[in-house]
Amino acid sequence: MSGYRGFTLLEILLVAALIGLAASVVMLSVGRSGPEQDVQTEAERFVALFQLVQEESEMSGDELGLRVEEDRYLWVMRDAEELWQPLDDDRFLLERQLDDGMRLALELEDLPFVDDDRLTQKGGLFEEQPLFEQQEEQQQFEPQLLVSPGGDTTPFSLTFSHVDVVGSWRVDVTELGDVVLLDPLAQQDAEAAR
Repeated sequence: MSGYRGFTLLEILLVAALIGLAASVVMLSVGRSGPEQDVQTEAERFVALFQLVQEESEMSGDELGLRVEEDRYLWVMRDAEELWQPLDDDRFLLERQLDDGMRLALELEDLPFVDDDRLTQKGGLFEEQPLFEQQEEQQQFEPQLLVSPGGDTTPFSLTFSHVDVVGSWRVDVTELGDVVLLDPLAQQDAEAAR
């Protein structure tokens, strides 16, 4: 029995202790939940998805868009008839419905985005009948933001907040597609620097 050596009791206990420590760290990070953590997670998820969309646009050569509403967002692209349709074939880029209490606020060029399509809404300009019924259906998925294959993007800020949380997380995107995620403290610092 030359050269064959087993594990010592000390080595086994050390490995067991490390596994226990790793498990407790995982449990603590999973256990951290609540509206503050949910807002942060949603903002981080959006950044990852946005970067995926940039890569997808570059690889496919297609211009992609983003449609943002108060409690959801979805990624869209033009179909064969040049109409904007949701990206249903990509499991990562499906419509994202936010949890109750979470809100999105979109800013274009430092101004709040207001989706004003009164011409195509019932009860709008001409009471009962929409001005352009076909256009109403086409605008259902009309994006507010575009991501081009060359990397250019509509510059925007998207703020993630929760009705029960004081602070918010903000994603800033430049026209060159650079993405910055700002936590509540970083936003205060940026505002103070202005």
